[in-house]
Amino acid sequence: MGGKNPLVVMDDADLKLAVDLVVRAGFGLTGQACTATSRVIVQQGIAKQFSLALQEAASSLKVGNGLESGTQMGPAVNQGQLDTDLDYIKIGQDEGAKLLVGGKSSQEGGYFIQPAVFDFVDISMRIAREEIFGPVICMIHAEDLEDAISKANAIAFGLSAGIVTRDLHNAFTFADRVEAGVVKINEATTGLALQVPFGGFKHSSANTFKEQGPAAIEFYTRTKTVYVGHG
Repeated sequence: MGGKNPLVVMDDADLKLAVDLVVRAGFGLTGQACTATSRVIVQQGIAKQFSLALQEAASSLKVGNGLESGTQMGPAVNQGQLDTDLDYIKIGQDEGAKLLVGGKSSQEGGYFIQPAVFDFVDISMRIAREEIFGPVICMIHAEDLEDAISKANAIAFGLSAGIVTRDLHNAFTFADRVEAGVVKINEATTGLALQVPFGGFKHSSANTFKEQGPAAIEFYTRTKTVYVGHG
């Protein structure tokens, strides 16, 4: 589908929930999901506290063979994807973002990489705008909900987006205004119900039809209109 999915974390968010959602959706499947969280847009008031908690969570993840007990994150799918991950991590550092944790090939004998967290990422940077498809989180600071929505919408992708907040007004304002085909409130950006439509806006998918649910059936349906008069 193509995605660079944001999770907005508001000042009133449950901090533990927010960190858990980022770890699950950003590092689950080694970030190799089109709906994976890759941008975390954090309101200023909680940014430092959230950053410390996310660093701790990311650095404690056990990376390795998925067949081994206790493994929490597996490898990149191949050498090409691992190289892409490492290239983007260097790009982020060269652009001036601060690498807080991870980002190195973690062991020999496989395509393993430590989950990476960048902070002080500007929306103009490549790591904030281009799909990496790896376990790389970009933290972007926002002043308020308006600023967060603006930064969430500021790129060419619009597949999945989420917000963590206790304020229902903020939650539904975000849901109404964010440019994404899938919106999650206090849930991970990954994970989909099969009975509902799935697809994105802008450069995420074809933007003309949806997968799954009745919308997918309609795409493959030829409609014929028949008029019958009285004989």
